[in-house]
Amino acid sequence: MRRRTFLASSAALLGTAAVGRTAAQSDTFGPLGSVSLPGTLDAVVDGTTAYVSTIDGFAAVDVADPADPTVLAERRGLLADRDDGPMRGVYDLAVDGDRLVVAGPANTNNRVFNGFVVYDVRDPADPQQVAVHPTTHPIHNLDFVDGVAYLTGNNGSTNPLVAVDVGEDPTTAGEWSLPDYDSAWADVSSQLRVLHDVTVHGDRAYLAHWDAGTWIVDVSDPTAMTAVGQVRGRSAAELADIGRRELSREYLQTPGNDHYVTVDEDAALLGVGAEAWDDPSDDHVGGPGGIDLYDISTPTEPEARGRIDPPPTENPTYGASGRLPTTSTSPATACMPLGTAAA
Repeated sequence: MRRRTFLASSAALLGTAAVGRTAAQSDTFGPLGSVSLPGTLDAVVDGTTAYVSTIDGFAAVDVADPADPTVLAERRGLLADRDDGPMRGVYDLAVDGDRLVVAGPANTNNRVFNGFVVYDVRDPADPQQVAVHPTTHPIHNLDFVDGVAYLTGNNGSTNPLVAVDVGEDPTTAGEWSLPDYDSAWADVSSQLRVLHDVTVHGDRAYLAHWDAGTWIVDVSDPTAMTAVGQVRGRSAAELADIGRRELSREYLQTPGNDHYVTVDEDAALLGVGAEAWDDPSDDHVGGPGGIDLYDISTPTEPEARGRIDPPPTENPTYGASGRLPTTSTSPATACMPLGTAAA
């Protein structure tokens, strides 16, 4: 099951993993069941087990009965025995077969461990650490398919997609980045082409590259990944003209801010979610963002198909909810929840 399909609104707001509405539920939206897991940020479901990131680690939850989820195991304070431990800012994790990859920190923090930990989860009630892979960059999001972990590698320069062959000794297989694809992107501030999310389906990766738009990349050979097409976003020339004084406003507001990307089972329909806020000093209303849908049955010729507007919010300005990340020093390294994450 694809990432984030398990996390419901109460998990995002209350630090609780919750099971979203099923077809048999009433018309009133709400969780079918819940379990207390402080620090919950994300979850993936594999069969009857949900793996939940908990900012300082992860948990395994039995969801065989969605109305009565049960915590099977919790692992917190990961890598506490390292000089740069414990692991912090665990926003994302992914499972592939009997292996779970837990990554962090999500945002720039050079004082702590950057990378991921691999667990054997053949017994979800007793996850066993089997490998550790340090990186030189934070990992905000990732996907894990056919033994390869695909990481967001925001290094403040090229901001690549990093493919790692996960085995007993994880090894970087390859990288793909906008500046390597076209040198014109090197003239664009790395803040405006942050790689915020990656979803892999079949032989293709779908990358949410903030104001640079959403890109489709062929990952059939992780050692030699190639661009297939750009779904939306402004050109490198247009973004390169944005001055430093305008940078913060452009980063916070639409157009752009491609934050999350996913596809349907046929990879014919693409959904792109925008993360955006309002700037009170600007007449332009920039947030919150919405979800745009594209027909990508012909990836080189994407067609806009519709839009899901976001729910209204009383104060759409940056930091209004009081949940700014403590490890970030600028909007370029921050990811502040806009409200709810619906299952």
